[in-house]
Amino acid sequence: MDLAGFLLAIFPIALSPGASFTLGMTNAVNQGARGLLTVIIGTALGIYTHAFLAGLGITTLVTHYGVWLTGIKLFGTLYLTYLAIKLINAGLRRAPAAGQTGAKAIGIKEAYVANVLNAKAILLYLAVAPQFLPAAQMTLWNFGILASIHIAIMAVWLVVAGYLLIVAAAKVNFALLTKIINIGGGGLLLYFTLAPYLHVLF
Repeated sequence: MDLAGFLLAIFPIALSPGASFTLGMTNAVNQGARGLLTVIIGTALGIYTHAFLAGLGITTLVTHYGVWLTGIKLFGTLYLTYLAIKLINAGLRRAPAAGQTGAKAIGIKEAYVANVLNAKAILLYLAVAPQFLPAAQMTLWNFGILASIHIAIMAVWLVVAGYLLIVAAAKVNFALLTKIINIGGGGLLLYFTLAPYLHVLF
């Protein structure tokens, strides 16, 4: 197993903004550390699910049947679009009263579903992770090790970014910051979700 190579490959992937980052920062500003933790747990469970399916060979089977993969991508796109619109809507509503955030927090289940249905995450464990495992080492255990490394990097990144955001929220107008994070986060999530389709159209 090429752990050093996997670290080099996964590091920029884990640090790039995407659904988990957007949901994590939104929850951090709306609920603090507890909200951030729910996104980390949901995302970690999603990553372990991908690793488990890759270790069993099911992910490879699904990709051989294009209809299934297309269906998963479509459902994932619709779900992430729904979450993005939900965040934008919360930000556009009138300013919340003191102690209220105006947005319903994203729970473990929502973060998990967002990760499991994310086509990029599926392809990560289908195409990228296996490059660092010789054929004889493509076991559930080894995919679990790679997933654990991925989760550790993702969790540290979300905790650091979330902490910085929480500290910033204490020093600025909370209602305004919440509005900006909800609208901006929803807009980014919408962009990251629809960008692959927009690229094809334009």
